[in-house]
Amino acid sequence: MDPRTGKSTREDVGLDEEFIEASYDGTGALRFAITRKSSFWEDDTRLSYWYRPDAKAPWQLLESHPLTEDRWNALAFEDKDTLIISSRHGRDTWGVFRYDLKTRQTVDLMVGAENQDLLPDIDRNASVRGVVAQGLKPVQIWFDPVWAGLQATIDAARPNHINVLSGNPKGRILVYSYSDIDLGRWLVLDPAQRKLWQVAERDPAIDPAAMRPMETLRYPAADGMSIPAYLTRPAPSATAGTLPPLVVLIHGGPNVRDRWGFDWEVQILAAHGYAVFQPQFRGSSGFGKKFEVAGRRQWGLAMQDDITAGVQYLIDQHAVDPQRICIMGGSYGGYAALWGLVKTPALYKCGISVAGVSDIANMRTDGSDANGDWDARRWRREMVGSVKQDKAQFDSVSPLKHADRIQAPVLLIHGTDDERVPIIHGKYMRTALLDQGKSVEWKPLLGAGHGFYVEDSRRIYDTILPFLARYIGPPSAAPASAATSAPR
Repeated sequence: MDPRTGKSTREDVGLDEEFIEASYDGTGALRFAITRKSSFWEDDTRLSYWYRPDAKAPWQLLESHPLTEDRWNALAFEDKDTLIISSRHGRDTWGVFRYDLKTRQTVDLMVGAENQDLLPDIDRNASVRGVVAQGLKPVQIWFDPVWAGLQATIDAARPNHINVLSGNPKGRILVYSYSDIDLGRWLVLDPAQRKLWQVAERDPAIDPAAMRPMETLRYPAADGMSIPAYLTRPAPSATAGTLPPLVVLIHGGPNVRDRWGFDWEVQILAAHGYAVFQPQFRGSSGFGKKFEVAGRRQWGLAMQDDITAGVQYLIDQHAVDPQRICIMGGSYGGYAALWGLVKTPALYKCGISVAGVSDIANMRTDGSDANGDWDARRWRREMVGSVKQDKAQFDSVSPLKHADRIQAPVLLIHGTDDERVPIIHGKYMRTALLDQGKSVEWKPLLGAGHGFYVEDSRRIYDTILPFLARYIGPPSAAPASAATSAPR
C-alpha cells in the first residue's frame, strides 16, 4: 500500500504454502518469506524460510522445521546477502544475530543478554540503534549516543516510567510515557528549545497518586528454580495497620506472562484493600527458553507448586494475612485457581475461576476453536500432552475429577459464547461441586466469549468484589478513584 495515496496493489508471492511473514530489502523488493504448511489429520505443521537474490529470481528454501521448534524472525536486510534476525539460536534468550543468506547460517551474535530477552530497535539503514531488555520491568538501552542522551533527559523528567521515544533526534521527539500507576500519556520533546509538553493522555480520570505501585520480586520454587513475580500492595490506610488479605491472580495462557505496567484488574483489587500477587510460574514466556520448557506437561504439577511456593513466601515474609487468601484467574488461570483449591485446600479461603478449564482431557477433545485449528492442536499436544498417552495424568490433575477435595467456596464465571474454553467446563464443574455438597456460586455471562468487553468486565467485578468481601474481607471502603470499577 502507498501511504500517500492509500492505493494497494496485490503481489503474487509465488509460494504455494500459507504466507505468514515477509521482508523487503532497501529497494522495496520482496526477498524473504516465512510460510506455513499444515496437515489437519496428522497434526503436523511446519514453518519454512525462503530467500531469493532479487524480486525476479526463484525462491530458495533456507530451512524448515516443526511449528513447535523455535522460530526466528527477520528484522532487516543489512546488505544483499545478510539478514538481521531475532533468534534464540544456541541461546536461552532472544538476541539479535546476522544471518548469512549464502551459507544459510546464523553467523554473528550482534547483541544478547544471558538472563532476559532483547527487543531490538532497527533504523532505516538496518543499524541496531538500541534494544529493550524484556525483564520483569522493561529497560531501554541505546547504542546511539544521541538517542541515549535524549532517553536520559526524558527519564529524568519522567522518573519511574517507561518512556518510549520515536521521531527525529534533530527535530521533535514523540514520547509515550506509562507506568504501573499511570495508564499512559503522549508528550513532545523539542531538544533545541529544551521543552517538553503533554499532548494527550489515555484517561484523564485516572489519578496516578491514587493508584498503587507494582513491585517486582523473585522467590525460590520447591526445587530451587527462581520464579519472577509481581506484588501490588493496598494503601496502608485500607488495612488499618493489619496484614492485608491477598488475591493470588494467575495469568492465562499459560505460555504468556504478566507485565509491569498499569493493570486495571490489579488496581481495582488494590483499591478495595487487597494485596495482589502475580506469580510468573515456570512455563510463562519471556524469561528464557529453559524456564518456558520447564512448564511443558506440568499442568497441576510443578507449575502449580510454583504458585504455592510464592504464596508461602509472602506468608513467611509477613507480607499478607495467611488466614485471608483467595486464588483467582481466567482460562488457564481459572484452572490453576480450581486446582489450587484441590491440591492445597488449607491455603485458600476461596477460589474464583473465570472461563477456567475443569477437565484437561476434555480440553484436548472438546469443540473449542483451538481444537479446530491445526497449529493450536499441535501446540497443545506438545505443551500439555496427548489424550491417548496421558489420559491418566490428565485425570489426576483435573479439578472436575477431584471436586470432593475442595473445601473453600468457589465462584465460577463463564461466558455463554466462549469458543476457547466452552461453557461446558464450568457447567460440569458446578454440577460436580453441588453433587459433593460444596459451596459454589455460578455466574454465566450471556453473550460473552473468552475475552470480555467492558460491560462484561463490569458484570464480573460486580460479582467478584462481594464474593471476596464475604470470604477474605471485609476490607476497608475503597478510596474514591476511577480505578475502583472496571474500565469504561
